[in-house]
Amino acid sequence: MITDEAKRVRDNTKGTRTVIHTAASHGDLEVVRFFVEKAGYDINLRDEDGCTLLFYAAGGGCLEVVRYLIKKGADINATAKTGATALHIAARVGHLEVIKCLVEEGGADKNTVDNNGYGVLDYNRGYDLLTAKATLFDKPNDAGSRVIDYNELNNEPNDKSIH
Repeated sequence: MITDEAKRVRDNTKGTRTVIHTAASHGDLEVVRFFVEKAGYDINLRDEDGCTLLFYAAGGGCLEVVRYLIKKGADINATAKTGATALHIAARVGHLEVIKCLVEEGGADKNTVDNNGYGVLDYNRGYDLLTAKATLFDKPNDAGSRVIDYNELNNEPNDKSIH
């Protein structure tokens, strides 16, 4: 049962970054579970930029929180104000296991683009595109392109590691 105080806090923090967003980004599954299951927080709660809990968990590389949110029905293809999805965010920071989970377990659209027309592979620049290819993008996208085709088209080597 939700207390009146928990309801008040929940209702007064809509549209801002809250403790549950922070918990999701740090992989604190116990806190996320409490707020969703006991305090009645929306699984798709957004911050001021339109980012959901799934964005925070994906960006933090928090695989177990990502899996929990998917199982609880988080909108896998929710977009922030920028048009980016949790998959874009995971790709930006190179969390390959999270990327794989979002696509394989959550059914994330790997062909989606943000408001500037950037896809998941564009967000992955600077990380090992060959590893991303082997992990996830071996199959062609809707346009028939593969990671290896993208690299060859742009006359770039397959390994984009800059670590």
